[in-house]
Amino acid sequence: MATKDTNKHNFLGAIAGLGVIAILIIAGVYFLDIFPSDTSDETAPTPTEYKEQTRVSLVLDRLPLSSDNYYEIWIQPNGINDTDKISVGTFRVTEDGLYSLDGEPIINNEFLIQEDLGDVDGMMYVTVHANDASETDSDSPVIMEGQLQQGIGAIEFFQSDLENVSGEFILATPSDGPNTNETSGVWFVTVTDTGEVAGLTIPMAPEGWIYEAWVKSGTQLLSIGQFRSDDEADTFSGYTPEATVPAFPGEDFLINPPLDVEFPLELAQSNTEVLVTLEPEFKSVGDPTFGITLLNASLSETSPAGEAIQLVTVAKDNMPSGLVIIRR
Repeated sequence: MATKDTNKHNFLGAIAGLGVIAILIIAGVYFLDIFPSDTSDETAPTPTEYKEQTRVSLVLDRLPLSSDNYYEIWIQPNGINDTDKISVGTFRVTEDGLYSLDGEPIINNEFLIQEDLGDVDGMMYVTVHANDASETDSDSPVIMEGQLQQGIGAIEFFQSDLENVSGEFILATPSDGPNTNETSGVWFVTVTDTGEVAGLTIPMAPEGWIYEAWVKSGTQLLSIGQFRSDDEADTFSGYTPEATVPAFPGEDFLINPPLDVEFPLELAQSNTEVLVTLEPEFKSVGDPTFGITLLNASLSETSPAGEAIQLVTVAKDNMPSGLVIIRR
């Protein structure tokens, strides 16, 4: 049985133990105050700033396929300078739909951007770019534009006056004299009693764009040349012998035939077409990968030499258009 002295001894021991614990706690606090942890100097992480996201959906019609080019869509809210317009994204147009430049499909033709553009008013643009890395912004012409009202708007081909272009041409080969291979050349002229005048009625090519004329013979597409207006010579003469020829767009298909093409090229055939297209100025002559057809004509075995052949205006049927829808 424990005695009174034993109980007293145990009680005093417990008090002594509590005293030691208290002393250790006080010493620890004192030590931390004198030697603070290095982590007290660390900067607390800055919370990530939240930005409103905007979804931009495109509905596009007749925008040319772009395996060798790409497009970029821009939004310019009211009050924003042209140099500060917002890029929504870049894309290519394929037969299977829109794709990123990395080859990934753009689901539902929808872009996601870190900008609050809901219910925005302003302008929107689509530009066309060359794949060439040396290209600059000034080489990237606008192909479609439109107005946004409360985040929705139609985009159309930027040059509406091209819908009413017209023209005619003759089959002739002025470079090798009269009555020789006359159905092997195309010249966009109208023959009058006093000479030749422009056979095309087209405005000056818009900034960043150029016209190009073509002959399509079977599956072969041959360039007649590029030009800016209807009353000037084109930039190409690779198939025409050196000689005096009209100072208008045209070509004699007599020399330097491409592979698998026979010259003189007989154009008075049912499988032959003459085309006039509009294309970005950065494209080289003879590059058929991009063009908006404005005028065309089909030839036949009975197509006469030296007589006016009318071109059909198809510009309106080939001009791209679309719709832009912006939502949060």
